[in-house]
Amino acid sequence: MSNAFPDDGLPPAVSDDDFFPDSGDADGGSSDSADGEGRREAAATAEGEVKASESPEGGSGSSAGGDASAPGGSGSSGGSANAGSSGGSGSPGGSSGGGSGRTADVVTLANSERAAAGCEPLRVDERLTTASQKHSEDMAARDYMAHDTPEGTTPAQRATEAGYDAWSGENVAAGQRSADEVMDAWMNSDGHRANILNCDFKAIGVGEADGRWTQNFGWE
Repeated sequence: MSNAFPDDGLPPAVSDDDFFPDSGDADGGSSDSADGEGRREAAATAEGEVKASESPEGGSGSSAGGDASAPGGSGSSGGSANAGSSGGSGSPGGSSGGGSGRTADVVTLANSERAAAGCEPLRVDERLTTASQKHSEDMAARDYMAHDTPEGTTPAQRATEAGYDAWSGENVAAGQRSADEVMDAWMNSDGHRANILNCDFKAIGVGEADGRWTQNFGWE
């Protein structure tokens, strides 16, 4: 299988500090068109990791592909998040990651890693969760893994459309079956780990659909 991702099997992370370059092909199309099983096998050859991607605010992180308002998902206007705006701060969050027990487990594991690194725990923001879940649903519905949609909608734009204007970073992944697997993949990739362990990040929202994972972060 052709693989445009780095040797660790993960497309680059993106965050607000320094947006990593797009890792898609020259035409901006997704390099991740193989079936899900093939993706897991290919990623597993890279030190046992599975494909993942992280993205900082200010740009896009991995191969382009798909649209966040995909059929079969719950995407809305302009991308994978509900339309809306806010003053840029996260709303009060609960203790889970939203949508499923697996996404809640990702939040728990991320906060455990942060505690070990001396960072404060992340607070779950419902708007980041909405943006993350809808992006995961779109990636699953249209069989791609990327930060930007083929139409060019970025993680920051999806967060803003969900009503959150303090977006700071995104990790995505495909093929993992559990919170432990996806966190292992992210923590074994420098860029993804940097997002998770950024002590300046304050909020998180996690989505998952058919093995497509999205983890968004916020400054407030």
